[in-house]
Amino acid sequence: MNNKLKKALKAQAHPLNPVILMGGKGLTENIIVATDEALTTHELIKVKLTGDEKADRSAIAQALCNATHADLIQIVGHIATLYRKNPVQ
Repeated sequence: MNNKLKKALKAQAHPLNPVILMGGKGLTENIIVATDEALTTHELIKVKLTGDEKADRSAIAQALCNATHADLIQIVGHIATLYRKNPVQ
């Protein structure tokens, strides 16, 4: 993914609210399934992450991206922005 596309996706994601709220249990199978469904529906989503340390949130976001075959656009605080092109659209 090139920087121009990332910049455009960041601009599109700015007004969005998180559609996935990760609970105290962290990254579970249910979170992965819900994220996969949300990406299929919306392509660009925000996920509210758990974890006190920035490195923990980054690792969780990367693991979620790997599990759903999505691209991590950015992490701002506890919010990660994910993108996966829907091949049908």
